[in-house]
Amino acid sequence: MFIHTDFFGLSIALIMGLGWGSFATMAVYRLPLQMPWIGDQPRCFMCKHELNIIDYFSIISYFIWNGTCRYCKGKYECSISYFLTELFITIGMVLCYAKYGFGDMYVLLGLLVVACVILAIVDAEHNRIPAKILITTLFIGAVYRTFLDKTFYGALYGGIIAGVIGLGIRHLYFILNGKREIGYDYTQWQHEDRFKGPGFDYVKLLAIIGVFLPFLQLNIFILIVGGMCLFWKVINKKTLRLGTIMASSLLLFVMYPEIGDEMIKFIVGI
Repeated sequence: MFIHTDFFGLSIALIMGLGWGSFATMAVYRLPLQMPWIGDQPRCFMCKHELNIIDYFSIISYFIWNGTCRYCKGKYECSISYFLTELFITIGMVLCYAKYGFGDMYVLLGLLVVACVILAIVDAEHNRIPAKILITTLFIGAVYRTFLDKTFYGALYGGIIAGVIGLGIRHLYFILNGKREIGYDYTQWQHEDRFKGPGFDYVKLLAIIGVFLPFLQLNIFILIVGGMCLFWKVINKKTLRLGTIMASSLLLFVMYPEIGDEMIKFIVGI
């Protein structure tokens, strides 16, 4: 239920959303290229001209310059993704304020909005999940769950349980698809990170989601995401982006926990 609708507060949330959205577009571009996502002056990647403050806001610049650089007139290949990144973050920040007002929950959920949108956009475009955004989301989840539970144990146990479930789902998926060697590859000793390779990014992401969600909500989450993936594979298997679906669903479950609670009541009632 929306409880904060005053114009001043919504305006501040809108400005904050535009600011964080500007940062996120830089991260969306740089993370897949293994570039530092902070500390370097934003610039056009075609003509290398440093950007001014009005260029930072993709929502504004997209409409004014039609997705092109106003210095060299070159068209940004991913201008629509930058526009959507800033748009979703701005909407998310406004919804966070409308539901929770300014306070501890707004800070935590605002950071989660930024992390989930970056993760979803990068995975949708590149079919990969950068490690930096996973670590950032894990940190946010640990603080969020500890803030709610007043103890760190829920976050710790939730992450471990979700990680084990994720490993089991990954194992079963590859076994059913006739790829036993890939399904068992985490049992073999490797000098490099043993959790690199097909499917492990999604296992890590599910473990992080377990940090956020209580056990019953985690199970509902898995059922919903699984159903969405099956439905999407029927429509178009090649465009399925599991990380995008998981990140979007996590944001929905955390911002509106009553959704998971109502589903639990419905299932128990059945």
